[in-house]
Amino acid sequence: ERKLDQVQLLCMERKERFEDARDELYSAGYYLADHDQARPKLRRTVLQAGHDLSCLALPSAEKERRKATETQQAQERKEKREAAEIAKAEQEEEEMVQKTVLQTSLFDPVLMTPEDRKLPVAYDLGIAEAELLLVWLPGNNEDEALWQAAFQKFLEIYQGDALRIIIAGRPEGPEHRAPVWHSLSDQETVGRGMEWYEMHDMPTEEAIAKAAKDPASNVSFGRPSVEELHCMQEIEVSCKQLFNLLSDEVARNQKTKVILGGFSQGGAVAAFAGLSRAAPVKVQQQLTSLLCCGCAVPGFQYLASKMQAACLQRRDSPEDSPFPSVKLIYCENDPEVSDRYVSTILSLCNRFEHPAALHSFKVEIKEQLPGGPRPIPGLPEQWLPSIMKEVLESLAFPAS
Repeated sequence: ERKLDQVQLLCMERKERFEDARDELYSAGYYLADHDQARPKLRRTVLQAGHDLSCLALPSAEKERRKATETQQAQERKEKREAAEIAKAEQEEEEMVQKTVLQTSLFDPVLMTPEDRKLPVAYDLGIAEAELLLVWLPGNNEDEALWQAAFQKFLEIYQGDALRIIIAGRPEGPEHRAPVWHSLSDQETVGRGMEWYEMHDMPTEEAIAKAAKDPASNVSFGRPSVEELHCMQEIEVSCKQLFNLLSDEVARNQKTKVILGGFSQGGAVAAFAGLSRAAPVKVQQQLTSLLCCGCAVPGFQYLASKMQAACLQRRDSPEDSPFPSVKLIYCENDPEVSDRYVSTILSLCNRFEHPAALHSFKVEIKEQLPGGPRPIPGLPEQWLPSIMKEVLESLAFPAS
């Protein structure tokens, strides 16, 4: 009978005691079985005698097994959910610690760990003893020979001050699993966006107008994500190897005026090297200009906060070395770095008194970026000589 789930007990009791009697049987392990087809007829008979009736049964073995299985599964789900919540809380706490440490220590000249390696020199072009030095950082996975051909063609039409050009190789070491500047593509960097907030006392037109008179002070930046901070760790190592190269060059000729530029990821490293104020003092003093070509800068809001701090500090110490000028060089139909992104960087540079200007060019995009996934506007030698001549002629160099 237990296997067939049949009614095994009829509970008949006076109406005033019926519920108590049924509850006692529930406590004894019985459960309600009023679904039995005979119950309505039996109950009518019992009600005539002033009593009530309920059908009860004991759990079948299958129900007991199913109940035990469901209970075990529910317990396992609960334990799994609690373990996931604990792991998530631990991960969030660990990420918060990482963010705090990295936010505080990255690109801090005091806290940066020393770096023995320096960037290799792939090509050394132009006049060896020239006081004007352009150091160029190609993008990830690019063949430096493409840029060597482009800059050689540029030197043929360049008529400015004596110029030496170094095309650097990419960084190496345990921090870089592959010889790249950093691991994000330009498209990924642009997709992450930038976060900042305009600040004013009250949401009134007068308060907004007052805050606008000092745009460098009245802005606050959001924190970069953990992924962006890890990417900036890679950039910091690249910058330190670059600083070692630049330190050797300015030590060799103390009158050297340095122009630092690069394409794509190399341009992002150039931006951090020149705008973070983390370079050795002598390098900062000799660094006159930055050329950021076709690049997106990971965690630019973090770099902008550094620029903001330097801008406000310089108001109190005007004798500090001047900020390098910033030349943004972009193709108008670049498929990965949008015009809006470029205009945002241009605006923030000027906002923090880093004199910036945009130089754009337009060519038909047919070929792929050398060694990379995104298109480049033709071979560099097709467009770089003319735009580089325009950019260098726009620069004003202080007297030695």
